[in-house]
Parts: sequence; structure tokens; C-alpha cells
Amino acid sequence: MKKLALLAIFGLLTLGSSAQKFGHINYQELISLMPERTSMQTTLQDELNGLESHLMSMQTEYQSMVEEFKNNEEELEKINKAFIIIRNQFEDYLKKTQKTFAEVI
Repeated sequence: MKKLALLAIFGLLTLGSSAQKFGHINYQELISLMPERTSMQTTLQDELNGLESHLMSMQTEYQSMVEEFKNNEEELEKINKAFIIIRNQFEDYLKKTQKTFAEVI
């Protein structure tokens, strides 16, 4: 009986150890051998070129907006000053009317 149990344990140990096999894969070489690699590489390159051209157009648009802002900066400052004057006049008028209504009531 002991021999049978010892044989069963030995069999399980050898069966378990044979299932544990390790290997190494060179992924670089594996990918280079794939037939889809070239089509994928051209697709990615096309996508990269599209993104780069979109980035360049966005950068050009940004530069033109900066130039437009610089050209209109003086006019915007005048509008801002006029807005501040009107706002201050409105606040003064609002205070006067509130004061007048407070005196009436």
C-alpha cells in the first residue's frame, strides 16, 4: 500500500513538472515575419502623416488668430475702457435709484 501511494505521488510530481514548460519568444522577429506587418505599417504611417498635417494646419490657424488679436488689441482695449465706463455709470445710477427709493419708503 505504501508503495502504491509513493508511486502515485511520484507520478503526480513528474506529471506536474512536465506541464511546466517555459519558453522565450522574440516578438520583434515574430512581428517582422507576419505578412500583415507591411500593410499595418503603411496604415500607421498614413495615420501619422494625417495627424501631422492636421497639427500643422491647427498651428497655422493659431498663429493667424494670434496675429489678428495683436492687430485688434488697441481696438479691444478701447472697447474694454468704454465698457468699464458704462458699467460704472450703471452702478452709480443703480446706487442713486436705490438711495432715492430708500428715502421715499
